Amino acid sequence: MRVSLTQFTFMILVATVAHAANSLGQDVLSRKVSLQLKNQKIQSILGAIEQQSDVAFTYGANLINVDKKMSLSVDSATVLDVLKTIFASRVYWEVIDNEIILRPQVSVIQPVELRVEGVITDENDEPLPGVNILEKGTTNGVTTSSDGKFTLMVRDENSVLTISFIGYSSQEITIGSQTSLAVKMNPEASTLQEILVVGYGTVKKSDITGSVASVKSQQLIADPSSGAVQSLQGRAAGVNISSNNGEPGGTFKVRIRGGSSITASSDPIYVIDGFVGGHLPPPEDIESIEILKDASATAIYGSRGANGVVMITTKKGKSGAARIEFNSSVTGQNEINRLDLLNADQYVDYINEVDPNYVSNGADTDWQEEIFQRGLLQNYQLSVSGGSKDVI
Repeated sequence: MRVSLTQFTFMILVATVAHAANSLGQDVLSRKVSLQLKNQKIQSILGAIEQQSDVAFTYGANLINVDKKMSLSVDSATVLDVLKTIFASRVYWEVIDNEIILRPQVSVIQPVELRVEGVITDENDEPLPGVNILEKGTTNGVTTSSDGKFTLMVRDENSVLTISFIGYSSQEITIGSQTSLAVKMNPEASTLQEILVVGYGTVKKSDITGSVASVKSQQLIADPSSGAVQSLQGRAAGVNISSNNGEPGGTFKVRIRGGSSITASSDPIYVIDGFVGGHLPPPEDIESIEILKDASATAIYGSRGANGVVMITTKKGKSGAARIEFNSSVTGQNEINRLDLLNADQYVDYINEVDPNYVSNGADTDWQEEIFQRGLLQNYQLSVSGGSKDVI
């Protein structure tokens, strides 16, 4: 290969500079220092080397731990040997003129070496499957099996496990010296109260207030009533409830989407604990009532839901001591007003104007008084509830 005189001169110059730089770096690292230091910070040791060897150290305090304390005793040792003693293989150095630049070596990920196992349970101490267990700061994780158990390999005892599950509060656990964990999850009540479960999914309650009316148990039993339908009267917007007749204890007509047919029924369907149909339970046995008012009810129940759906959730036994409840009510009913009718004498006077020969038989009966009497409704409800994790 032929080169010009200019190219040859440039190549010689580069080689000379590189050789000079390498020689200067070796010269700096070969300078001698003598140190007798006890329990001093690395930062102070580097300062002492700078004073004796006429060098300058440059480093990032957030990258290299110069606050670590150590003792050092050397006599006529080279700067290179002292740096190897202080940092071993954790720090890389580079020499530029009289300046030594310190940089941390690229960290090597330690192999997985610690085995952690455990079991996750819910608030009732029942195994919780599908719980996410993740080593914090990594993508290393597993989920619990059907019996709530898991096994995970982590880096070391300083690893932190993040445990999460829908509807429960997340937890963070530092491994430490424990290799077998028993974790109990706590329900996140605030989240559950904001979610309403309907037949076609779960949505925020605030998003469906126009199509779903909800009535709780406390509202249903606030006033005495003859049944669940009467208890619902006036408590759900968009639901019209009226009595079919004035008979005490009589049936009621429920209209959610108005009259939809002339010949067929316009009554809604009743779904009790997920089952369509059946007799309505007493108000005291109902936990809540949700009413689906819009056309989306047909997406769940087909044409049967065209007139609306009344979803009833009954009360369930809860863990703890047995709970006995007795509710009683006595209600009186009477007509709103009576017609202003003629008595016997007034009736005779009226008839005589038409038929002067009419003679009264002497009777003077107030038929409204005989027909309309005070209605008396009595309701007695006795319930016993309770539960235990040992009883199914």
